[in-house]
Amino acid sequence: MEMELGYYFRNRAPFFTITQGYVIDVDYSQPDERKDDVSGEKPIFFTRAQATEIARAFDQEHLISLVPEALRNVVRNQTPMTPVEFDTY
Repeated sequence: MEMELGYYFRNRAPFFTITQGYVIDVDYSQPDERKDDVSGEKPIFFTRAQATEIARAFDQEHLISLVPEALRNVVRNQTPMTPVEFDTY
């Protein structure tokens, strides 16, 4: 699933957005009558305070702090840091 981060303006106020792109939902339970559904684009709007809280919740150190102490070194050593692709504007 592709996701886009950005801003939208609603009623002249800026909102941070995470937009889920179109997704094909494949039903494999009945292969003879398979119908693929396509979801619509779904923007999720956040105020600045909400966006700040989400960023804090997904901070790497915060997430590691949720792991039991005995497993923290394993998580730190095995978590690959993959580069993030982004569009420049």
